[in-house]
Amino acid sequence: MYAIYKTTEYQIKNDRYYPTQLPFHLIDERILDLALKFNDDPNRSIFNAFIRLENIVQKRVNSDKHSSALFEYAFCSENSPLICKSEDKKASQATARLFPNIYKAFRNEHAHNEVSKSPQTSIREFLLINELYLLEREAIKNDLG
Repeated sequence: MYAIYKTTEYQIKNDRYYPTQLPFHLIDERILDLALKFNDDPNRSIFNAFIRLENIVQKRVNSDKHSSALFEYAFCSENSPLICKSEDKKASQATARLFPNIYKAFRNEHAHNEVSKSPQTSIREFLLINELYLLEREAIKNDLG
């Protein structure tokens, strides 16, 4: 491999040459409208993506629970209504934990503060939420739930 890639120094020094935009071809269509508005107001797009995901999961599991409690119930509780698709039970459980953990780690900040982050950081957060949308779509109903 090229010597310049042995450390991240090259990437850091030349960061301005890498595009700072969302990879639209990877975005779940349920939040594509938010992705298209992302550059205008990243904070609003991120916050609205969380709200929309909450509404989707509420309807899917027929629950009036909110916030991380909803995701705990829907994916992580014993006999939860939804199971993250995986051949390995432990991997499925670990994937399910992403829902409440990402919600707790990122959503509240956007709900309660005027957030100002670098474009790169905002993009990473939006892509985390996008991954939750993709995982939610792949989740299957638990016959025991």
